[in-house]
Amino acid sequence: MNLETICIAIASYNTLSTREEGLDSCLEGLNRSIYYFNKLHPDVRVVVSWVDDASTDNTIEYVKDSFINSDIRRRFLRLEKNSHQGYCRNLATKIVDSDYIMFCDSDDVFLEDHIKLCYDLIKTKDSAGRHLAMASTGAYFDPKLRVYPDWKPRISATIPITKIIRRDVWEFLEGFPVNDIYKQTGCEDQDFFQLVQHFFYVGFSRKETVEYKCYPGSFFETQLEKFSKHPNYMTPCKREQETANLHRIRRMYQEQRIEFFKHKLMNTDWYTKLEHVITNYT
Repeated sequence: MNLETICIAIASYNTLSTREEGLDSCLEGLNRSIYYFNKLHPDVRVVVSWVDDASTDNTIEYVKDSFINSDIRRRFLRLEKNSHQGYCRNLATKIVDSDYIMFCDSDDVFLEDHIKLCYDLIKTKDSAGRHLAMASTGAYFDPKLRVYPDWKPRISATIPITKIIRRDVWEFLEGFPVNDIYKQTGCEDQDFFQLVQHFFYVGFSRKETVEYKCYPGSFFETQLEKFSKHPNYMTPCKREQETANLHRIRRMYQEQRIEFFKHKLMNTDWYTKLEHVITNYT
């Protein structure tokens, strides 16, 4: 019998020297969530696929050592050249053959029931027998960050750590975009998940099953002032103002990608492969 497999794709870059506490929390959370899931679903394999983006510290060695006495399945790869987070995540999904893909940043935290809830969600069907292409849970934010409540589900819907996605859908959409505009704006995950929702059925749970942390200098940290206000009364943060032209280019590129995937879906055998998860998009 072929067992179903979940790949947890993780990318890291100098996490040990910049966020060691976060790295430890990430590893502890992975262990807790995987062991909890394995007890309830022993017939499903979970494999950690960790790609290090040419760190100049000992991040990958530290991570490998943490798994020495663990029976968790894992794969490790260290790049010789820094290639950006999106590329590393894409590569991590390729070195493990799996039915489903999840993501975890090397400084964020899975809570115990995260993998279980994601798997249970992705296996559900609606009344018409249609499957979900992707499922998303909620993220917990430290109250000290003062994230406005209405922002929490919006942020949760755009970050990789809350997601599980079917591999066939992931491969159809060709993973995270990796061209320069995304290296400059950091929105590759947001635009990818927008594409998923454009074409496919997606399920959401507001249950908070991950902790999304904020670190000095992170993209999240640069937007905290915006996230402290109601979304209807927000103003662009300084970073968004400085990169406004780049985001206009990014949105144009996203529109081109939507048209590309429409053509791909309707003019190849992908439609037959994915018709059980396709929405009635226009």
